[in-house]
Amino acid sequence: MIRECVRRPPGRRTSVRYLTPMYRAELHNTVDGPWTAMQPIRVGRVPTAAGTPGVYMTVEQDGVPFTRIDAWPLSAGPFTQTATWKNFVVLGWNDHVHIVDPRTREVTTVECDGYFGHLYPVDDHLLIADASRLVCINERGERLWESDRLGIDGVVLDEVKDGVIVGQGEWDPPGGWKPFRLSVVSGRAVAR
Repeated sequence: MIRECVRRPPGRRTSVRYLTPMYRAELHNTVDGPWTAMQPIRVGRVPTAAGTPGVYMTVEQDGVPFTRIDAWPLSAGPFTQTATWKNFVVLGWNDHVHIVDPRTREVTTVECDGYFGHLYPVDDHLLIADASRLVCINERGERLWESDRLGIDGVVLDEVKDGVIVGQGEWDPPGGWKPFRLSVVSGRAVAR
């Protein structure tokens, strides 16, 4: 987050605003200029000889090319999703989620149980659904909690409201979905 300090005349308070950069991220099979001239942020298990990544993600800040992310898969998975959230660009792909701060080039990787399912950016939390659980990330990109097992072949959210996550986990594929309700703060089950 960028801090901007607005000076006021003597006797009046100085105000501080926090400006969040506006990122736009897109996935590509190939890239060309200006992206090829950029030093990439590499995510995933990069082979010794590097080689060609499985996917390229281009990141623009306020409409201007900013950085490129090269990603290598560890295994094949059914879902891929990108999101911009807070100061981060997020890539859910195969069996991992990579949370990238484009300014610092720091990467936090979350290993999924089975496969990546879906990203749910909710206010000050990023919820990551995989084959069997939810993982909650705070606005600093740190893992807050991991839920107990919610299913065996997919977890989806219906809503997040008043501090409660309402969703379903698939226990008996195909179609054997069971509802759950969790606390956003702790990830523990809550009563109706």
